[in-house]
Amino acid sequence: MQNIFRNSDDFALVGPKWIERLKAASLQSNLRRARLCLHRSDEDVLHEMIIALARDCIFPPHRHPTKAESFHMIEGRLVIVIFDDDGTPLGSLLLTPPGGKGLICYRLCTPKFHAALPLDDVVVFHEVTNGPFVKRDAVFAEWAPKGRDELRVFLQKAAEAAPAGQARTPLSSSSSTHTSSQSVLSQPASARSPQSRQMHSQHAVRGGSAAQVCLA
Repeated sequence: MQNIFRNSDDFALVGPKWIERLKAASLQSNLRRARLCLHRSDEDVLHEMIIALARDCIFPPHRHPTKAESFHMIEGRLVIVIFDDDGTPLGSLLLTPPGGKGLICYRLCTPKFHAALPLDDVVVFHEVTNGPFVKRDAVFAEWAPKGRDELRVFLQKAAEAAPAGQARTPLSSSSSTHTSSQSVLSQPASARSPQSRQMHSQHAVRGGSAAQVCLA
């Protein structure tokens, strides 16, 4: 099943039909993901993609030594976990489309280890990064589990263990409404109330400087 689609026109236009096509392709792909490349060449200096990930598509923690990246959510909920070089969780971010009570957009400005954890059957987002595309340019963390099931458990625990006191974004001014990472990650989607759909955003890192993990 084809899971990579490429634009060759002067204009790249994406509407609901493309979103549904990518969602269907991700669910039928052995890799459990699909993408539409809006740029026309792997050599382009700017790469933009619409990406669909099935819930069981798991990427191990990795980093790109020479690239930045940003995600802008279109559909579904996605957790981004940021790690220190030794595997210590530095922060976890809940990304959702507008109205979903999470962050709409995130930008990683430095080559920190990071991983994405889909929370819904399919999540869709717009990714922007710098080109050109070079195979195997990602550096994968040696400390991360190799098995799919073990990796998901590892990422869930990392999201829950991210430092509690750094730049948290509460749901409201009332402390009784705060939702923990654990509650968001462990509940099935059908059991979550609107209030529970937000995870605390933790985007400062050890040492007190939030500039190391930049949010657009």
